[in-house]
Amino acid sequence: MNRKRIAACLLSVAVLAGTVSFVSAQESTAADTKALLGALGIMQGDDTGNFNDGGALTREQFAKIVVRIADKDFIPAGGIAPFFDVPHTRWSAPFIDRGVTLGYFNGFPDGSFQPETEVLPEQVCNVVLKMLGRDESNAGGNWAQSKVAAAGRLGLLEGVTYVIGQPISRIDTAKIIQNALFTQMKDSKVYLIEKMECSYLEDVVLISDKNTQSGYVTTTAGVFKKAGAVGQEDLRLRGDLVVGKANEVIAFFPANQTCRHDALKEIYPDKMVLVNSEQITQEFYVNADTCIYLGGSALTFGKGFSSVPKGADVWLYYDEYGTLEYIFAEESTAASQKTFVIKSVLDDGITAFGHSGDEYVKIDNDTVVYEGTLASAYAQAAGTLSLGDKLTFHENESGVLKYITLERNAISGPGYVEAFTVNSETRVIRDGLSAKKGDVLSTDICYYVDGADVLLAYSKSITGVYENAYPTKDSIAQVEVSGKIYDVTERSAKSKLSSDGNIPFGDTVTLRFGKDGGVADAVSLNESDTLSGVLLSCAPSVRVDAAGNTVSEYRAKIFTLAGETQEFAVDKDETLLNGSPVTISFSNGKAALSAANKKNEVSGTFHWQAKKLGNYVLSNDLKMIDAAMKTDYSKAKAKKIYPQRIDGAHFSENDILLAEVTDGAVTGLILNDYTGDLLQYGVVLKAQGLSFGTNAAGSYKVNIGGAETELGSSQKKFNVSTGQSISIDTDEKNGVVSLKALNRLEEAVKSINNSFVYTASGAHRLADNAVIYREIANSELSTGVRFEVISKENVDFTKNVTAYYDKKEADGGRIRVVVVRK
Repeated sequence: MNRKRIAACLLSVAVLAGTVSFVSAQESTAADTKALLGALGIMQGDDTGNFNDGGALTREQFAKIVVRIADKDFIPAGGIAPFFDVPHTRWSAPFIDRGVTLGYFNGFPDGSFQPETEVLPEQVCNVVLKMLGRDESNAGGNWAQSKVAAAGRLGLLEGVTYVIGQPISRIDTAKIIQNALFTQMKDSKVYLIEKMECSYLEDVVLISDKNTQSGYVTTTAGVFKKAGAVGQEDLRLRGDLVVGKANEVIAFFPANQTCRHDALKEIYPDKMVLVNSEQITQEFYVNADTCIYLGGSALTFGKGFSSVPKGADVWLYYDEYGTLEYIFAEESTAASQKTFVIKSVLDDGITAFGHSGDEYVKIDNDTVVYEGTLASAYAQAAGTLSLGDKLTFHENESGVLKYITLERNAISGPGYVEAFTVNSETRVIRDGLSAKKGDVLSTDICYYVDGADVLLAYSKSITGVYENAYPTKDSIAQVEVSGKIYDVTERSAKSKLSSDGNIPFGDTVTLRFGKDGGVADAVSLNESDTLSGVLLSCAPSVRVDAAGNTVSEYRAKIFTLAGETQEFAVDKDETLLNGSPVTISFSNGKAALSAANKKNEVSGTFHWQAKKLGNYVLSNDLKMIDAAMKTDYSKAKAKKIYPQRIDGAHFSENDILLAEVTDGAVTGLILNDYTGDLLQYGVVLKAQGLSFGTNAAGSYKVNIGGAETELGSSQKKFNVSTGQSISIDTDEKNGVVSLKALNRLEEAVKSINNSFVYTASGAHRLADNAVIYREIANSELSTGVRFEVISKENVDFTKNVTAYYDKKEADGGRIRVVVVRK
């Protein structure tokens, strides 16, 4: 028996899909030790229950402990004064006298006992060795070290902290005593605990408390009183029992076992087929002589297998080496239903909404699914499922899935947040991310998952001119707004945009999108409503309107603050505003652009958690884009930016092209090419610059994210060289705009995770699209270098690992490239 395995409630069971999950008995804790010694009456806490674990133990306290073990029935009597410093009035006098009589204690040469002197570990070991009949005299050497060494060889010091010559704590003394209780006496198979009139029964299986007198448990060693030492969680376990003379269980020590608990699908003379809660089946071969407990009776598997009903609960118990020891089988009694609302459909099941988080549910392809009276296999039904559909799992008495029923679109909505009962406990998911109720705007399209208490909110919207409907305005499936076509999926939006609705062609409309990505609602804009964004380009265009007329106009392509690229019909060429923040207003079915007025001078450090930018408050629904327009660009660039990307970064006024402020809070920001995320990054494989008088040209071969590309410039050359890590700026019409060398971290990289690279000086944040390159042999090029892209798991940190960044992190910079060189 492992004396560290102690008390009830120590073996837990966990089952994972398709595998046997083994969770071993936990190591003995201080609480377990105190519980055992308390139950035996050896050591207890004070009147308040305080054991004072770290406190020292005195000689008189130790004498009482020893007598409680060595002479369990000892009754202390007064009138005894064994030493001059232990008068008969002292509480410990009878225990000290009895301990001396039994030969476990001695006084000091001056005739004292020193009852309040703190006990040392070597003294505890000396007494315990005597109790075990192992009081070998020390043949020379250090007395203290010899006693401690002898105790250690017997395993008495397992789990004990001590220093020779220093007082030992109460809890460490308790551990030595616990270890001694389950150690055999010298030249005997009798354990010390048996000297206390307790039976120590090894390798006992707790079979059942059913059909047994209340308060008792049936075991392979007999029937015993539980006495609070055996709980329901201990049933079916194997272990060692300490039983008192009144036939009561004092302690149960579970063995180092592991368990699998599943339902029986099929059973044969030599094997069982089990199915777990995730409907994964697995075969288990069983020897004919393996013991199976069924209904409280023990049988061999060969004789008992035919008596186990399908669907029964089955527990397989394995020893610490993974060998099957025995089996329990019990007929299951209660059928059940489980309901799941689909969040997403996977190849092998679904992800379902839950109040505390999403839940993965595996479903076998051959499971029967009923929709009304129509039955099909799950493999067939899966392709028709979507977010919001509800699946109800019908299980038999053993928890084995029998069939599934399907209810379409079982969530409430679409609507706006005020239409739903939402409180502080409701789980909120906004645009696929965890959020709070306060993050949901009055314009968000919302749905409510009733059973899981989950609110889904979607903020996506676009604004433009309502130009056409398909196939007709009387039967709408799609609408065309500012030259782009959108699916209309919800009844409310179809009604408003139809011939019977209140939004005619030519009106400026905002489309709001729902859970399936289609239009869920449509709202007309007032003449005073405006949008903001960056003009990417403006060009002539021809289209056919709803009446079949050919319309010539200019189309302005704008990257809006919402992070969407939209096209608007305008009356004139607005090319001069390319790359500039613009305000878009609407009148008579046309958009009018004007340069946005930078009226708010915003600067400072961006703190998203505190919702502050300098002296300004940040809106919960802050929208941001980063934009750039250079003379070499044929059209501007822009990208949506999330607050977390720039958290902690510092902004000057020049870093912000436009700040929209509403009611004192910043609601929108257009950054001035701040993040560097509009560029590409890579390594130079070969660089060659040429000069012709006053003219210059260059040819460059680069690796960008694993793709090797030739870049050339007939009018300029760039100050980059072979092997360098660089930023790459290109234009779709004008080609290479710039190639610039990145900054090098001076310290070598020691490790990398998903967010940071680490050097001796600390952590450096990685860009989301950072790439790790490894230099490889150059077998294809006569000059230059070659690289391959590798994962962070394949980085050899014994090599030269270097990180490169575009600018300081405080200014929005990131590690863009990591290179592993030979």
